[in-house]
Amino acid sequence: MPLNCRQPSEAKGGTIATSRVALIVAFIASLLVSCSLFSTALRFEPVALAVEERRNGFLVELLTDAAIADGAGTMIARPHWLIVTVPDTLLDTTGVATFRSPIVDSTEVHRFETVTQFSLRFTKAISSAEILRTRNNKGLTISVFF
Repeated sequence: MPLNCRQPSEAKGGTIATSRVALIVAFIASLLVSCSLFSTALRFEPVALAVEERRNGFLVELLTDAAIADGAGTMIARPHWLIVTVPDTLLDTTGVATFRSPIVDSTEVHRFETVTQFSLRFTKAISSAEILRTRNNKGLTISVFF
């Protein structure tokens, strides 16, 4: 009986090709699983904005359940812009980006590698601003003077 040398090599080639495909599929599946494990750690915390007018200025509150690290700061871009920089926090900023009120006529949000910046344009000129407190390291209250 003659030997058919092609049949085993074809079968072996098919097995190798199938093994390679299975290996690639397993690798992609492991990447997807590892990404889903880390995605819970990278959950963005929602943040809301509240602005209240006072006699000599405004109170601005960034309301969130996320822990706000020390080092949050404010800066004034004269005459109407207040820029708030929040370090090391993952915040969902969609609510702030669309915020409008009679006191705040536009907002901008910029995310950088290590900080999130909120820019608020007030209808009145600003002279100074300071962070009054963080509510148990959650959220910020900022006093803005005109």
